[in-house]
Amino acid sequence: MTEELPICKVHTVSKVASLQPGTHVNVLCKVVAARLAAFQGHSRVVEAEVGDETGVTTARFLNAQCDFARLHSTLIFRNVRVASSGRLEVDAYGSIDVCAVRIEVQSS
Repeated sequence: MTEELPICKVHTVSKVASLQPGTHVNVLCKVVAARLAAFQGHSRVVEAEVGDETGVTTARFLNAQCDFARLHSTLIFRNVRVASSGRLEVDAYGSIDVCAVRIEVQSS
């Protein structure tokens, strides 16, 4: 039996090109590249390039979130914080989910 991915339902979804530092937004994007940035003791940090049809940015995944950073997977970031550098960071109020929506990423 194969597991079906849920269709993402979010009221407002921001595009990567319109992200403003210091805000919390919902973003639907695809993982383009991922690398292990740090591994100390029981802590893992993965930085990944994620994007949509308007652009590409960096996202930081911590510990259990690292499992979401799989190449070519489509993710919905809910209530994610946009850092001053433009990087997406999931804080205590945000979440990440995998969804079945197919999106194209703007090539850089």
